[in-house]
Amino acid sequence: MLYKNWWVHNIIAHPVMQIFNALGRLFIWLGNAVHDKTLPEKTSDKE
Repeated sequence: MLYKNWWVHNIIAHPVMQIFNALGRLFIWLGNAVHDKTLPEKTSDKE
């Protein structure tokens, strides 16, 4: 998937998550959802 890579996760999802968190408690779940949905799949090459 195009949005499940580290660039999108770090450059787009982290700032979006912080904006939602700054809007208040009602939006924290949405920020966390954006963050979690853009996490790339785990690979076993780091072991």
